Amino acid sequence: MRGGERSSEPFYARSLAERLAGVRLVLTIINFGVLFLDAKFEASSANINLPIGVGVACAFFVYALVSYGMLRYGYAKLATYELVSPLLDIGFAVALISFTGSYTSPFNLWIVFGVIGTGFSRYAWLPWLATGMGFLGHFVIASVPQPVPLDVTVVLVRSTFLLGVGAVVAITTSYLTQQSKLLAAIESAAGEFSQAHTEDDVVTILLRNLQSNLGLDEVWVSLEGRAGSEAIKHVHGLTRKLLASNQDLGTVVIGTNKPISKQQGSLIAVLCDRAAAALYRIRANERLAESRALGERRRIADELHDNFLQTLAALDMRAEAARILAGPQMEAVQSELDAIKQIARDAAQQVRDIAIAPLGAESLTTAGLEALLQSRWPGDVEMDVDASIALSDVESRALRLLITEGLNNAKRHARATKVTFRMTRRGASVVCSLEDNGIGMQPKFETGYGLTRLRELVEEAGGSLDIGVLPDGGARITAEFRRA
Repeated sequence: MRGGERSSEPFYARSLAERLAGVRLVLTIINFGVLFLDAKFEASSANINLPIGVGVACAFFVYALVSYGMLRYGYAKLATYELVSPLLDIGFAVALISFTGSYTSPFNLWIVFGVIGTGFSRYAWLPWLATGMGFLGHFVIASVPQPVPLDVTVVLVRSTFLLGVGAVVAITTSYLTQQSKLLAAIESAAGEFSQAHTEDDVVTILLRNLQSNLGLDEVWVSLEGRAGSEAIKHVHGLTRKLLASNQDLGTVVIGTNKPISKQQGSLIAVLCDRAAAALYRIRANERLAESRALGERRRIADELHDNFLQTLAALDMRAEAARILAGPQMEAVQSELDAIKQIARDAAQQVRDIAIAPLGAESLTTAGLEALLQSRWPGDVEMDVDASIALSDVESRALRLLITEGLNNAKRHARATKVTFRMTRRGASVVCSLEDNGIGMQPKFETGYGLTRLRELVEEAGGSLDIGVLPDGGARITAEFRRA
């Protein structure tokens, strides 16, 4: 495993393994001091092969140094290391003890170290296996010729005591380690959830933590109001709701054939609760941002009403005064002044539309369409609308601009007297069109900002825009919104 692969492991697991490997490295260095003192003062029996003992101690040291380095720099796969290292500890311990006094060797505690070390691994069964190997190793050591014959009962009692203590410590440590890992996983996930900015971030963090901490490969997450929320209901497995403040925010389904332990169930519940809290926070922030945006739009609407509309009203009044002063003999001047008055009134109406529209709902209804057409068109209006069609917010925005731009062009350029609006279904699409009975358009005409912006909005809604001339005169603007 290279350093880049560390991200798939919980930070606490490798840190714990590094510290245990560091303790092993220090103890293997102490081995040489013990050998020196044992040889100098003959603390153990004469059944010592010092050169071989030193060789085994050197090999033990090299193994400890290499394992620490591989862990420290990310070259060891943690799961393999946790499985193999305690067994190697016991194996080196048996070899070292066999050549340094056998059953009376001062290095007997290395076997206990190997057993206790299994308590820090992810494998709950490993302490039992290491204890069995420890018993086996003790009887191998006891089989080495001893200066004084060993009493089998003494060997059995001593081995049972040493390894029993080691096993109890290892099993207790294993339980505490699993609990510590659980708490560390929860804290780590909580930190990630607190930094999530989007709902997709929350889903990614939840999936990664469920998979890395529990080894679950088949996990599905759906969020209410988003695509796929219905399909997940047909997936079989352990189901967990994402609830926050009595709101159903989504569903997590875990597909597994293995029984979920109580500890795993607790971790799943906590992770789902943290994910739900993060989703609730993100949605609350989005609502707050929308509220602030609405407040800013209201402020702008007030500014338009208090300033710009008053300016247009003054322009209208001055044009009316100039028309009166011009007198009836100046028909051409009056005609131009009438045009100025109409432009000022149209501009005022456009400003009112901008000021009022943001304060209402984004989505257009049939009644809203009818009110919009009648408020913007003084002539005949014909409507053919399928009332069962519900428009999204982005489709409604595009349709508002289609109606506004189409009516402006029909009034100012086409000299139309009647418009027809249709909104119908065509297969899986919704087709909206606005026609007028005016003089039509030139074969080659340049689209201004309004029509260009209209095309952008329609395409943002996943649709297409077509602008054309009717066979009997007049123009037609058609927007087709494709529905999946």
